[in-house]
Amino acid sequence: MTLAGPADQWVTGYVGYSLSMHGGASGKQAAQKALQKLMRQRIWRKGWGYNNLVPADADSTVWVLLLAESLQYPDSWRLRRALSFFYQHVSNEGGVRTFHASGSIRTFTKLWNRQITFKGWCSPHVCVTAAAGLLRSEEQNAILEFIRNTQTPDGYWNSYWWTSREYATALAVAALSKTGLAEDMARCQLAAHWILQSSLEHKTPFALGLMMEILAAVPEMYKDITCDLINRLYHNQQEDGSWQPSAGLRIPPPDITEPDLYTPWMENTGGGGSIQHDAAGLFTTATIVRALGSTRQKKQAYGIQS
Repeated sequence: MTLAGPADQWVTGYVGYSLSMHGGASGKQAAQKALQKLMRQRIWRKGWGYNNLVPADADSTVWVLLLAESLQYPDSWRLRRALSFFYQHVSNEGGVRTFHASGSIRTFTKLWNRQITFKGWCSPHVCVTAAAGLLRSEEQNAILEFIRNTQTPDGYWNSYWWTSREYATALAVAALSKTGLAEDMARCQLAAHWILQSSLEHKTPFALGLMMEILAAVPEMYKDITCDLINRLYHNQQEDGSWQPSAGLRIPPPDITEPDLYTPWMENTGGGGSIQHDAAGLFTTATIVRALGSTRQKKQAYGIQS
């Protein structure tokens, strides 16, 4: 929940993608239902947004496109328009901006004061770019190169919209691990090494799931810690199958380009400078489902029986 209301289109794309990939037959059926509903929304707009009222953005659009790709949805003018919209957000360096221009989002937020820029929201974001790296597109090579160039010496990638570095890192690793290049596998191993240096204590279920997804890229090397993560998640799972809401979405003021340097964060106020958690736990649970599914797939691929 934010001042813009509840997230539905963006979260539906994200959750639907996890279900389509790792939710079995019933998950795929639910994902298909979700995609059909999304395809009927925003018919006259090129992309999808946080919800039906908020201007379309690249992050929401990417997750819906990933959902369609995972379900092998037939090519259509709707998807072609969405891809065209997505391409407008890719910078010359391959980074993906959440908003490529400030006009529509400034109007929506009613921040008419021109001294307040939207430089932060309209700059390339590593966490959005990392998600876009999973999408087959004509910009994928440039996007992957941007991901390679933004890895920190310690091995992680920084998130703009998330309190957790694990979010951008998990998606970057997922994208690079698919290239088959030795240099990209070395980057994945560096990210896994960063995880090994991190304490598991006080980590949220959301972060634990993302850590497990990072380690899934090199399962033969990190079997023991992966088993520890699975056990922790197993013991933290709630009776209804969910995990405690813990995906920390941060909303920097629109002019902030370096949110790690911003300090006056507020909890659950819903506007700029605030941190929100997924009230229903859907984002957290979908992330863990994806992590468990990725781990299972990689273990099978490497012949790991435990």
